[in-house]
Amino acid sequence: MDEMKKCPGCAEDVQAAAVKCRFCGTILTAPGWQERVLQWRGLSEADRKHYLEGLDPDQQATLRSLDAVLPHTAAPLQSAPAQGPAAGEFIICPNPQCGYQGPSQRLPRGSTAVGCILLIFFVIPGIFYFMLKSGYRYVCPKCGLQVRSDN
Repeated sequence: MDEMKKCPGCAEDVQAAAVKCRFCGTILTAPGWQERVLQWRGLSEADRKHYLEGLDPDQQATLRSLDAVLPHTAAPLQSAPAQGPAAGEFIICPNPQCGYQGPSQRLPRGSTAVGCILLIFFVIPGIFYFMLKSGYRYVCPKCGLQVRSDN
């Protein structure tokens, strides 16, 4: 059976050899590899061959798989977001039919109007509503799939 590990971004079980979490899109390798990929992309074809000679076969495979997975942007991605993606932060939609890569959409988890009505007429339920519905949901703008939540 394949060995599993926990994703630092969403705490789901993923295969130990995985490069990217299939649930939340978190890159699962050490942050130093992302800088290596950016260096790799800046090299000419001849320099890439020379660069690969200094790596063992496992490192070469990791470099190539990360090059295929990481977006082609100037700034490296965070390896494990601590609080979830902020509005506009880059996400990779886990929905295989969607495949969206781009900024997330941030939506509130609860309604302020409903919370105020509950507070006016029913104080205790209103307090619980605000406690349970505070924060935001982060969704894919293309398919509407929830990628992450604050709470």
